[in-house]
Amino acid sequence: MNPSGLLFIQYNQEQIYIRKCYKAYKNGGIMQNKEFKIEGMSCHHCVMAVKKELSSLDLESAEVEIGKAVVSYDESKVTEEQIKSAIEEAGYKVVES
Repeated sequence: MNPSGLLFIQYNQEQIYIRKCYKAYKNGGIMQNKEFKIEGMSCHHCVMAVKKELSSLDLESAEVEIGKAVVSYDESKVTEEQIKSAIEEAGYKVVES
């Protein structure tokens, strides 16, 4: 926030909607958008297994493809470790890029 009381937000329009940024700001959370590289996925069933586990978390959004998941989340509600654990619970390994 600057001295005038205005909040300026930079974001990637292709990955997150401004409404989600505003919602996170209004709720006092810090929105994160992170890509997780996932090892061991090879088919649509793998994608669905990861989506199912991620759906148990309070995420803003989760886009899952073979080999990766792009997740938007509020740090005050969900941690990066919880996301990694959910992916691993589905039977896959999160790898550092």
